[in-house]
Amino acid sequence: MSIHPQLKARIIKLVGIYIDAIANPCDGAGWNGETMVSRMMEYRGFLPEPSGKPHDGAIVQATKLIKKLHYDYPKAQLCMSSLTNHQHDAIKAKHLFQGIFTKTNYTYTDADRAAILSISKHEYKLRLGRAYVKFAKKLEELDRFEYLQRKTKELNSQFLSVATTGN
Repeated sequence: MSIHPQLKARIIKLVGIYIDAIANPCDGAGWNGETMVSRMMEYRGFLPEPSGKPHDGAIVQATKLIKKLHYDYPKAQLCMSSLTNHQHDAIKAKHLFQGIFTKTNYTYTDADRAAILSISKHEYKLRLGRAYVKFAKKLEELDRFEYLQRKTKELNSQFLSVATTGN
C-alpha cells in the first residue's frame, strides 16, 4: 500500500508528538538544558551515567515548566499502540535517528537505524513500511470516527433546533 505524502507527513508529525510526550512528560520540568530526545540522539541511543550534580531550584522550575499534553497526543498514542513492538521500534528509530549528528556531521541512514535495532537493513525497511501502513489505517479509522462524531453533533443540534422552534 502506497501512502499519500500528506498522510505520511501527518504520521511523522504524530510520531513526533508521541515521542515528545513520552520522552518529556513534563516538558523537561526540573531540567535545564538538553532534553531526553536530544541526549538519545547525541549518544546514539545509549545514555551515559548521570553526573550526580544537583539541579538548581528544580521544584520551582518544575512547576513553571509543566505543560499539558499536545491536543493530538491521544490520537498519536492510539495509532502507536496499534503497532507491533517491532513496528513501534522501527518508526521510533526513524524519528529519533534522522538528520545530521551535529558533533560529527554524520547523517543517519536506514542501515544505521537497523544496526541500532540489531536487525538487517532489509528487515528494518519491512518493519518501517508495515508500521506506516498500520499507523495510516488506524489514523484513517480515527478520522472517520471524528467525522461521524461531528456529523452526529450537527444533526443533533439541527434536530433540537427543529424540535424547539417547530420548523
